Amino acid sequence: MGKVTARIMGNVSGKVGTIIWSKWKHVYIAKGLYNRKARKEGTPSLPQVSRLSLMSGFLTKYSDLVSVGFYKKSNKNTPWALAMKYNIANAIEKENNGYRINYPKIKMSDGNLEGAWGGKILFKPGQITISWQMSQLSNQKIIGKDKAQIMLYNETRDRMINYAVQPERSELESTHNAVGPYSGDIIHAWIFFVSPDGKMVSNSDYIGSGIVIGQPT
Repeated sequence: MGKVTARIMGNVSGKVGTIIWSKWKHVYIAKGLYNRKARKEGTPSLPQVSRLSLMSGFLTKYSDLVSVGFYKKSNKNTPWALAMKYNIANAIEKENNGYRINYPKIKMSDGNLEGAWGGKILFKPGQITISWQMSQLSNQKIIGKDKAQIMLYNETRDRMINYAVQPERSELESTHNAVGPYSGDIIHAWIFFVSPDGKMVSNSDYIGSGIVIGQPT
């Protein structure tokens, strides 16, 4: 805001260019136009807030597993920050007037341990079976002791399916009882492995999706 004492432009009022002139107590005052597009430095835009909220709401369901899968001893960033950064950049896509999660691109862990070979998801009445294979070129006696971390997500109900079982890699499959009113619900599945000492993880693999088959009555 500026104040003019010498009226070099005569009697002026209202908007002139990018300046708004007014008179108050015999003093002419000039104000710059407000820039509606301007915002404080570091304040995220509305689209960015939408993506943050969407991904945070999803990953929160798996925060315990993310803290294992994205743990980096040499990195100052928290596992949560690393997971959010990766998935916002790679697993969100625009849809109509909003955003949606691209579930096959979700990453739950980031590491150098061998991943799951030939992962599959199979639906039977009242059951969901996750299976995988082991490479013949790997030292199966060593990696066979790795613990599988399996994540199931019910997209229809927007909820995590608790999967507390951690089978060893050598077991090659694990079955979850899908009891309850879940018939017809859409389920997504991911898997990654953790070494027996907990110091190494594999990249997560998206196993696939399918529809729960209810038990016959």
